[in-house]
Amino acid sequence: MRIFKVNIKLLDEEKIMEGRNVKIMTILGLVGLLALVTPGCSGQENINHENISVNGPTSAGESVSLSYLEFLKEKVLANEVPLPDGFKPDEGDVELRLVAEFPPSTLRYTLLSVDGDVTQWVLLVDKEGEINSFLIGDNLLNAPTVRFGDIDADNGDEIILQCELDGAGTTGPYFRSLVLKYNCEESKVIYDSDEETQWIDLGFRFAFLNQYQGLAKNVRTGKEVAIDTSDYLIYDDSGQIEDPLSIIEDKKFFENAINTVKSRNNFLIFKPQDIDRDGKDEILVREDFFIDYQFARRIGACYAVLEYGPTGFTIKDCNFIGTYDLNRTASDENWLWINES
Repeated sequence: MRIFKVNIKLLDEEKIMEGRNVKIMTILGLVGLLALVTPGCSGQENINHENISVNGPTSAGESVSLSYLEFLKEKVLANEVPLPDGFKPDEGDVELRLVAEFPPSTLRYTLLSVDGDVTQWVLLVDKEGEINSFLIGDNLLNAPTVRFGDIDADNGDEIILQCELDGAGTTGPYFRSLVLKYNCEESKVIYDSDEETQWIDLGFRFAFLNQYQGLAKNVRTGKEVAIDTSDYLIYDDSGQIEDPLSIIEDKKFFENAINTVKSRNNFLIFKPQDIDRDGKDEILVREDFFIDYQFARRIGACYAVLEYGPTGFTIKDCNFIGTYDLNRTASDENWLWINES
C-alpha cells in the first residue's frame, strides 16, 4: 500500500466576469500539455452559469467541501481514482482543491496537486460519481484562471485555461492559453497557444509618422487606429522622425516582433464573453506589440474579439492602444470603446 501525505485546502476566490454572471475559478499551478484519462464518460451537460457554486468563506460551504474532499481523498489513497501516466502522488505532498461545483452536486471540478521537486497538477472532473482526470503538468509562475464558456454553440461549455508561465524577458510576462472540450462524444484540447499550427495573426502592423503620430493598420480587418506618439523619443524639435539607427522611418510599417517566428501566441488576456449576446461566447484577447530596436520595444497592445468556427478562430473585432495610453486608461476593461474609428 502506498502511503503519502494529503493536505486539504479550499479555494475562496470568486470573481464575476464583466458583462455576464459567470464566476471565475482560479486554480493554483495549471500548465503543460493536457493529457486525458477517461475510463468512462457520462458527458458534460450545458452549464447554467448562474448556478455555479464556488466555495467561499462560509462555514456551510466549507463543511460541504471538506466532506466531499475527504471522500475524494479516500478514493485517491485507495487508488480508485484513474490518474494519468507520469503523475506520481507518492513523491510529494498532495493537495486537493474543489474549484467548481454545479448544483445539485452532479458535476465537480477538483484540483489534485503533488508538490515534490516540481509541482504536478491534475484536474479531476467528477460527473455523478464518475471521475476523469486531465494531466496538466508543472512549471507555473502564478495561479492561472479557469473559466467556462460555450464557444462553439453546441450547448455545452468548454473549459478555458489561462496560465502564467515561469519565464523572464523583455517581451514578458508569458502565458499559455488553452481551450479544453470535455463531453461524452469527445475530450480534447481544441486550442493551445503553444501549438505552432494554431498560431493566430491578430493582423496589426504599425508605423510611426512625422508630427508625433502613429498608425496601426489591421491587414485582416482593414481597421486603422491613429495614436499620439509624442511620448516616443524618436522626434526632433520640429516633429520629424530622427532615428540615429535608421530603423524607424516615416510611414515604415513593422510587424509585431514577437510574431516573426509565427510559432506561438502570448495572450496576456484570454477570457470568454458573449459580446453580441447571441448565446455563443467569443474570446477576448490582448497581445502586446513590439518592434525590434536594439531590443524588443513595446509599442502598444493589440486587442481582439475572437470567434470560434469550423476552421478555428477568426477576428470579429479589434483595436490597438499605444503603450502610453495603456498607462493612462483602464484599457483592458474599456478597449472596445477606445480609439474607435
